[in-house]
Amino acid sequence: MILLCGLRRKKIRGRYLGIRYCRRCGRFQHFYLMRFNKQLTLFFVPVFWWTEMTWVGCGICNQGFQIDQKEAKRLDECYVSFPNEEKGRRIYEFCVDHAWNQENCPKNWDRLFEQVKERFALNGFDDDFKKLIRNIFAVQEAARCQSKIVD
Repeated sequence: MILLCGLRRKKIRGRYLGIRYCRRCGRFQHFYLMRFNKQLTLFFVPVFWWTEMTWVGCGICNQGFQIDQKEAKRLDECYVSFPNEEKGRRIYEFCVDHAWNQENCPKNWDRLFEQVKERFALNGFDDDFKKLIRNIFAVQEAARCQSKIVD
């Protein structure tokens, strides 16, 4: 009798954590709480699995940083009521459209943040959205400087 068993790794995309700047992709992407599980298989059917590592990563290239189980649990509980991907994309596009012609300064960050809160009825996650807005301004400032160099 032949017994087929083996090990394999499986990536599981978990909780949505919003849009952040991905250094590997070079643009803003959706980020997720991700887990790598190892599975023991018997005749290609998983019979036992365990979490090998947990990290926060880009939804496109999976680049990110590893976190411990305690931090993963905290993020999972904290982001339960976070807006979904579609709403996150709309918030990002709104911020980009309104930030393009404005100067990169804290006064403009706060004004845009208040507009986002009013328009999308956000409850909580103020620090996440303020950080997103600051990053959008920084990236657009760099793009403007780059275009001036090329011209």
